[in-house]
Order: sequence, then C-alpha cells, then structure tokens
Amino acid sequence: MSEAARTKEEVLKDFRTQGILEAARRVIGDLGYAEASMERIAQEAGVAKGTLYLYFENKDGLLDQALGYGLDELVGVMHGAVELVDGALARLRAAVLAGVNHAREHRAFFQAVVDAGHAHPPRDDEGGRVHMDLLAGIVRDGVGVGTLRAVDPQRTARLISHAMSGLVAESLLRGRPFPGEDDVDAMLDVIFHGLAAGEPS
Repeated sequence: MSEAARTKEEVLKDFRTQGILEAARRVIGDLGYAEASMERIAQEAGVAKGTLYLYFENKDGLLDQALGYGLDELVGVMHGAVELVDGALARLRAAVLAGVNHAREHRAFFQAVVDAGHAHPPRDDEGGRVHMDLLAGIVRDGVGVGTLRAVDPQRTARLISHAMSGLVAESLLRGRPFPGEDDVDAMLDVIFHGLAAGEPS
C-alpha cells in the first residue's frame, strides 16, 4: 500500500471517528449514559451499529474516548484564546475562561457522565500533558520576564487546572449554574494575589 493511500485511509478513519465521538456526546447528553445505546449513537452518527465496534470495544470505551476527544478540543480552544492576549496574567485568565466556557457548551454531556457515576481521573496521556504544558508555559514565560514571582511552573499549572475543574465540578455535582466571569476572576485573584493583606506589623 502506498504512503498516499495509507494517509488517505487514516484521514478517513480520523474523520469517521470524530463524527462518532461527536454523535456520542450529543446522544449521551440528550438521553443520559444508561439510555444512550450503541445503536442510537450509530444512528446519530449515520453509520451501521457494527461500524462502531470497528473503532470502539464497547460503550465504556467509547465514553472514554469521547472524554479524551473533549480534552483535545479543549486544548485547541485554550490555545486559540491565549493567542489573542498578551501578558501572563491575561493569558492565564483567557485559558481558564475558555476552559469553563467549553465545559458550559457541553454541559449536557458532562452532566450525564457525572449523573451516571462515571469518575474520570486526570488524564496522563498526550492530551493531558499538552493541557498542562500550555498553562505551565504561560507561567514560565511570566516568571522569565518578571511579571510572576519565581514559582514552579508545572506545579502552578496543576493548581490552576484543578481550581478550574473544581468550579465546573461544583456546578455539575450540585446542579448549580455554571461559573461566570466573576467567579473565574475571584478564583484567579486568590491564585494570583493570595489572601494575605500585607506583612504583619
């Protein structure tokens, strides 16, 4: 098989996989995880049910990849957001807001996953590393030019990511409205400036 033919097949496979994952998110968001059958997802994706099993072992495997696809999508959204602003603090704010807004746009899917009791631990794959590296890179740049104090970039990135996830998780677990810009700014204010009012006299 030629390289061109192989590449064409890979592109087709990626395109079809993406369509299935997007269909899965819609169906799971609309019906809930328990009622979202492979047959219904296949119908939504416009493929035969048997086709799904060429790409995914079962519904749990499909869910896992749908969550991973969402993370990859999130990273792209965050990259686009931070490129529009300058300065470490502004870039971190843009990244967090993009993350929260992305989760809001797909709330029905994430709500269905949470309601079904599917815990999803932090990913340690390429998508998870790219997500953390984006935040860590912003922190590292800020430290380098002196706008941020000397902190560990990777550790700080994890703290910011966990805080962002916490805002989203609280809304999903307690059925509350999604955090708005004021909530994000309040969270980032504590991270950026701390709680101490000043040096004790």
